[in-house]
Amino acid sequence: MKRIDKLTRVLAGAYIPLVDGFPTVVVEGTGSGLATFLNYAFTITIGLVGILAVLMIIWGGVQYVSTDAWSGKEDGKKKIQAALGGLILALSTYLILNTIDPNLTRLTFDIKQVDLRTPTGQIGVDGSAGGPTTGVPGAGPGGVTTPPIAGEGQVNGIPTAGAYNPTIAAWADSLCKTGKPENQKYCGIKNETMNRLAQYQGVDYVAGKASTFGGPLDTGVTPTETGAISGEILRNLNPNTLYIAGRWDYKQTPKSALESSTVEVVNPVTGKRVTGNIRIVDWGPNVVITNKSWDLSPGLMSAIGGKSGDEVYVRFVK
Repeated sequence: MKRIDKLTRVLAGAYIPLVDGFPTVVVEGTGSGLATFLNYAFTITIGLVGILAVLMIIWGGVQYVSTDAWSGKEDGKKKIQAALGGLILALSTYLILNTIDPNLTRLTFDIKQVDLRTPTGQIGVDGSAGGPTTGVPGAGPGGVTTPPIAGEGQVNGIPTAGAYNPTIAAWADSLCKTGKPENQKYCGIKNETMNRLAQYQGVDYVAGKASTFGGPLDTGVTPTETGAISGEILRNLNPNTLYIAGRWDYKQTPKSALESSTVEVVNPVTGKRVTGNIRIVDWGPNVVITNKSWDLSPGLMSAIGGKSGDEVYVRFVK
């Protein structure tokens, strides 16, 4: 009995409410009209196949039990077998496609714009571009570059690849100055390396791969690590609420502005977007070792129908 009581207290202490109030959030599925129609048609077709199969099984069953004639029973048996076969075929098709890649069951015809312009701040297009020591776009030989003016090469106040970001430069320089061998890879880094311009339904966004962070299960942060913007302990965040981290340029968007700002996040594959009440809580992810542009709360990632590693589109809306 004591063990049960102890377990109950532990579980109660680990409980996290699913929703903190009812935030004003707009979640939209905004794929093209044809894609939306085909998605609904596919889902409805699977449902109709199931309903028709059940009706056919009932019809075959009634026919089988209501006649003594062998031919009648055989006909009823064939109806049941055919209905089961059709149902299994339809469900198997959906399950196989969904197992291989869930996106195979979600149709979209949105065409991504390819930006062929050279990002501001990227120096050189020959073999020396990126530098032999850092591999950072915009760095010349030895990883040294002359920073362009902060604010250039940005979309909606968010730096894109090749653009000088003074916040990245200060962060990397502080790590470099520790003198630790494992931090030498940060020396000379001054530019954004991954974010890119993307257009979705005629609107400019900053696109990049995303991962999730925050909450009691996030072992990628220390127990006492706090968000650079909100100051909250990251493991104390409710992972089911909406929050985000990005590599912001504090010259363009100071911390005080970010605290009262929010963003729109779009998953271009599912067509789902979340607008409003997304809190900006931190700066990151690490520009060198993560290969990601954004950190989303698990709740936000779920709301747009995404998973870690998916590319998402972000822009300020306030």
